[in-house]
Amino acid sequence: MVFRCGISQGLRDITIADKAFNQAKSQKRGAHIGTSEEQPTQIAAQDSPGCERGSEQGEERFRSLFENSIDAVLLSTPDGTIEAANPAACRLFGRSVEEICGIAGFGLVDPSDSRLQSFLEERKRTGRFRGELFYKRKDGSTFLGEVSSAFYQDHCGATKAAVIIRDVTDRKRVEETLRHITEGTAGSTGDEFFRLLVKHLAHALQVRYSFVAECTDETKRNVRMLAFWQGDGFGDNVEFPLAGTPCETVIQGNACSYPERLQVLFPQDEGLVTLGAQSYAGVPLINGAGNILGHLVVIDDKPRVFSEQAFSFLRIFATRAGAELERKHAGDALSKSQDRLRTLLDIDNAIVTKLTRE
Repeated sequence: MVFRCGISQGLRDITIADKAFNQAKSQKRGAHIGTSEEQPTQIAAQDSPGCERGSEQGEERFRSLFENSIDAVLLSTPDGTIEAANPAACRLFGRSVEEICGIAGFGLVDPSDSRLQSFLEERKRTGRFRGELFYKRKDGSTFLGEVSSAFYQDHCGATKAAVIIRDVTDRKRVEETLRHITEGTAGSTGDEFFRLLVKHLAHALQVRYSFVAECTDETKRNVRMLAFWQGDGFGDNVEFPLAGTPCETVIQGNACSYPERLQVLFPQDEGLVTLGAQSYAGVPLINGAGNILGHLVVIDDKPRVFSEQAFSFLRIFATRAGAELERKHAGDALSKSQDRLRTLLDIDNAIVTKLTRE
């Protein structure tokens, strides 16, 4: 059992809290709640066999929800004294139920977070609040939690607070990374875009190297770098054959990664030795017609498992890079066409001038 700290009616309190939430929600819509919902404490006090069975079933149902929730759930007094904590809360804070319940006041909240007081004032005024707070784990580390809390009446009519906390650190990191790369490349085009992209991508994913390259011809046997970030600055944009490199599979249309032993896996690729490369991840650049134009790559000089999150970043910006490369190709083709036209005009003018003189 996770209900300790001297609260014998913990499960029943959760049931009542759930009914209170539903009641408040229905009242907000203007709906009328029946007597069975309006009198939760009376229901809890019934002694008839049918009501007792219903109460037991309700407690069992909410105990299951409480114990199996993926989010941390705390039951507390309005002043922050915690009376119950579910298993998810124990995992999140790295503490036992007894340890969590033994923390005074709002001791789980990072004291440097000044938002707590305004949230408590909002809950006192409206009966609930929703927001974000930094919390402390037992090991001293902190995490950003998305928290919602509401008051309810327990079986004795005392005011209690239900608190639900979800760790959103990873989600915020993703949002911040996307914002960082997007802002870093916003407004840039052509060569400048590619340079900014690989620089910001390497910083965001915390890797040593990053480059974007295009296929040199339809055979897709060679690629030419458009931009290459090498940790402390930009490197030369070299052209290299794909055979025997990890890039060969990517240009065939497959996103792939190698978390370690990169040089052992590709002994023919001497460039990996020069870079001291240990891990690799790459995704193809594909245009609107589904043709592969090149690829976007990150490389690190230490073993690295690239998460699905990292691949999401790569795919997002590979799409943007593919569109920019397609635009660049169209611009290059237009420029060549204009150059040919000017050449023809120059020839035509030269012929006319010569004929006129004669």
